[in-house]
Amino acid sequence: MKRLSAVLVLSACVSSAALAQAPGPSPGGKPAPGPGAAPVPGTGGPAEFVLMVCNKSKELAFAAVGSRIPQSGGGEHATRVQGWWQVPPGECSKIGTFPDPGFLIHLRSQRGITATFKERPSVPLCVNIKDAFTSTVASFKRDPKQCSAEQTSVMFQMFEVGQARTYTLTLNP
Repeated sequence: MKRLSAVLVLSACVSSAALAQAPGPSPGGKPAPGPGAAPVPGTGGPAEFVLMVCNKSKELAFAAVGSRIPQSGGGEHATRVQGWWQVPPGECSKIGTFPDPGFLIHLRSQRGITATFKERPSVPLCVNIKDAFTSTVASFKRDPKQCSAEQTSVMFQMFEVGQARTYTLTLNP
């Protein structure tokens, strides 16, 4: 089975050549939601970063992302899981602006080939492969619950962004 390989690229600013693209149809064809309303910088909300995905493969790629839902008070934060953003071959796409400290991501081709990032922790989360979706997971650190009938469990890989305000993942053929 052919696999997309993935290379991590960390950048400090967005290139003027990188164009933002709104979420597109899922691998099944329906459009995805945006990453949701984020706190306005400078208003006391959590620090944020921009997530970019560059696709150097020859196939259309789809991204599903999990991000922390900011909350007041202590305790574990819930995770918002959303998909699907399209990343055309040979292009970079802005996936969205997300709160620190990092994100979970699942990348796949239209044929279902999954990108993997070596030496990254991963967690199973439920997605809808056929349609756009948004779901909330109270804790991905606990044993995964069974997915609903329209969902499938896929592996998401974890990334912490550190001090970077733009974080770019690159898919290579």
